[in-house]
Parts: sequence; C-alpha cells; structure tokens
Amino acid sequence: MLIGLSLLLLVFTTGFEQYDCAAICFSCTEMLEDDKCQHITTCQDNEVCFIQKYRTADNRRLYDVGCTHNQLCPVNSTAVAFGRRTVDHSHIMCHECCDGNVCNSAFTCDDHVKPKLLDCLSCGGAVDVQNCSTSTTCEKDEVCFIQKYRTSANKELFDLGCKRSTMCLNRNPSNTFGRRTEEERHLLCEFCCTEGSLCNRNLDCGHTQNTYPSECADISFQKDGVYNVYPNGASYPKPAYCVIRNGIKWTIIHRRYDGSVDFNRTWEEYKQGFGNVTGEYWLGNEAIHLISTSGKHKLHIDLELRDGRQFYADYSLFKLNSESSQYLLNVTGYNGTAGDGMDKGAPEWWKSNGARFSTRDRGTDQNCAINGAGGWWYVACSISNLNGNFTKEYGILQLWNINHVADAGVRLSEMMITKY
Repeated sequence: MLIGLSLLLLVFTTGFEQYDCAAICFSCTEMLEDDKCQHITTCQDNEVCFIQKYRTADNRRLYDVGCTHNQLCPVNSTAVAFGRRTVDHSHIMCHECCDGNVCNSAFTCDDHVKPKLLDCLSCGGAVDVQNCSTSTTCEKDEVCFIQKYRTSANKELFDLGCKRSTMCLNRNPSNTFGRRTEEERHLLCEFCCTEGSLCNRNLDCGHTQNTYPSECADISFQKDGVYNVYPNGASYPKPAYCVIRNGIKWTIIHRRYDGSVDFNRTWEEYKQGFGNVTGEYWLGNEAIHLISTSGKHKLHIDLELRDGRQFYADYSLFKLNSESSQYLLNVTGYNGTAGDGMDKGAPEWWKSNGARFSTRDRGTDQNCAINGAGGWWYVACSISNLNGNFTKEYGILQLWNINHVADAGVRLSEMMITKY
C-alpha cells in the first residue's frame, strides 16, 4: 500500500512551504473508518503529515496516514485525487496534507474537520520520554499527563498518557517527591497539559535533592506498610512503618506487642534505631529528632494492658532536641483516656517532659535505664517507660500512669508522630 501511495504522490506538484522543524505525524496503514492510529513517527526535513482515503479492489474503504514531502501534497484533495489509482489498483478517494504535529488525526479526508480531541504520548515505564513513540487520543474532558516516579529497585521511570483534568496533581518536585502511586511507587513529579497534541512530550518533570519525603505525612500511600523516609535528605534513607488513622498519616516511632525484640539497648542503638520495622521496633532518636524539629508535630500513643483494656494518649506538641542535648524531650498538651504519663499528670520529680534520654551506658539516669531495662526519658525512674522489659515481673515491665495506677502493666504500645 505504501509503495502505491509513493508512486501516486509523485504526480502532485503543489504543496506547502518548507518547515524549519521536523513534523511528528501519525503513521498507520489500512485503517478502517473508526480505527485509531496509535503510532507516531518523526518526519524528515521538508515533510508534512498526510491522510489518504481509498477504496480497495474488494470495495473496502481504508485510510493511510504518515509523512510525505510537502511538494507532493495536492492543493484540492477531492478534485485532483479522486479516482486516481495506486499500483495495487486501489481507488484514491481523497488526500489531505497538514502542518503541525499529529495534525493528520483531525481530518476525515472528506474536506471537513472532525471534532478535535487531544492526542497524547502514551507509554508506561519509559526510561526516556523522547523514546516514547506511541500515542493515544483522549476522551472528552481528558488532558495529557507525564508522571515521573522511582521504583522499588531505585529506577526513575516515566508514565505518559491521558487522564481526567480533575485528577491532575500538577505539583512541582518540592511538594510531590516521595508520594506514592497506587502501585506504591515513589512519585517524583506529575504535570498535565492541554497546549496542543503531544504536549506531554516537552513537560519538565524533574526533582532536586532537598525534596525527599522526611516522614510518612509526605508520602501518598493507600495502605499501612513500610516506606522509605528521608529525615536528612537522600543521604539518610530510613525505613519506617506508615499508617493512616482517621485520614491522618502517621510515622510509627515505637511499637511493641510480643516481646520479640530486646529494648535493653545502648545509646548508639537507640540513636540509630533497631528491631523489625514490620514488627517491634524503635525508629531511632536521630530520625525522631530530625522529623519532629521540621515543623510542628504531635504525638499519639495507643496502649493495651495485660488485662485487655485499651487506652490512648494524645499530645499536641512533641519535639525531640538534638543529641547534643541528650535528646531532650518536649511533650505537652495531653488529651486522652490513658492518663498523662509524661507531663502534668505526673509529679514534678517524675515528669518525662523536659527530661534527657538515658540508656544503660549513657545519660543522666543510667541506673534507671539499667533497672528499667530500656532507654527512656527518665526522671527518678518516672511513671512511664514503654521501652522497659517485656515481662510480668513488677517494677521492670512496660509502664504507664494508667489513671494514676503507676504499676499498670502494658502489653501493647505504639507511639506515632505527624506534622500539622
């Protein structure tokens, strides 16, 4: 079919002006009336897009689209071309040429224009946008988009195509990086456009190093699970367990429920974090400090006692100072059912608010850390210690001032923070 078309086009001597930039055109052969061409090609210099309608020897009406030299385009398609034959004896019914990228999607080749829908590049998992050679025609109310994301294998890839305009993020890297798609990929950026066909070819979708998600609140995720956060940028990736509670995204900094992880650890271990992120773990004092000092944060604590009763404690302000202060704790604004075990609900000599962190090998209350079998913000050994030894032995089990009962044993505990 293309050979016949080339011979036919040699008879046309009038055409279009020469073009400075190579055109991008739909390129398909033997299409039916309602077919959609989904392949594009880049024309040579001085070529333009064309569409040709013809009737085959078995009386089928088909279309060819592609590139052709501008001097081979007819001025009047139906008057000049109708009835001419290709070498395979197909009757040429009409022939149109046009100027502009993928403009040969807009003609029926019957001298009138179809209702114009947007054509967009359409590729998934592309390494380079410029290598995407497939297009699609959007539906009504759809626009072109480009999305850049990082896979679990640390590859940066692109998706391009059509989507409803109401679903477009159109966010720049500074507030999008780290958000995840439904496939749980880190979204680096997304933009949409309507400025002509294939407009998503040239959208700028990049990112900078200071845009990594520092906590779970910066990540777009649909279900609870482990995600990488970057409290100190790309050089400090940290796996964390992220949860959604009542529409709010939280970073779990502490979880205990079965005693499988030993919390009687050294200063350095508490600084870096330890345990199993999908099970019992401590996120790490350094990461907690970096997250909690980046904007205003609050703390939520869930507790379950050994007798099955459940309680919670909320603090409207939570901040952990740097290691040079021995990770001094600021926690105020209690509300909940558990009783205030860290601030005003405790006697002055037991308040964790304003206390420095201590472990068995370092801190102002090392003896309390040794007796309590875990690192905590001790003051006179405190009335709260969720990092204590996971046993039923009185005095060294997880503690919280449940309704002012200082020896209430905690079986399950979670501490989580988020910014607001």
